[in-house]
Amino acid sequence: MDGLVREFSRRIAPAKPDEARADDRFVEDLGYDSLAMLELQFALEELFGLEPIRGEQAVRMTRVSDLTQFVRAQFEDGFGQVPDAGVIELLRTQYPGSGE
Repeated sequence: MDGLVREFSRRIAPAKPDEARADDRFVEDLGYDSLAMLELQFALEELFGLEPIRGEQAVRMTRVSDLTQFVRAQFEDGFGQVPDAGVIELLRTQYPGSGE
């Protein structure tokens, strides 16, 4: 799960980094703006079958690790599902990332 959050954080990042680390900041390190954050939220909602991420929750997510913790908490609360390979590949096609 953590790896997929990092992967899609990298794939959608406007700065197009080679990788996204847990301590990367969305705005300062990965170049995210509000539109890119919404795109990432929608992708992760689709990927993990999460409930929509509310604005006040999203504002608190400044690092990749914050988003990873949020996804884990959703699973612990009984929301979301482990994505199957088909969904992962579909989203990889939609968000090819840098150098792909």
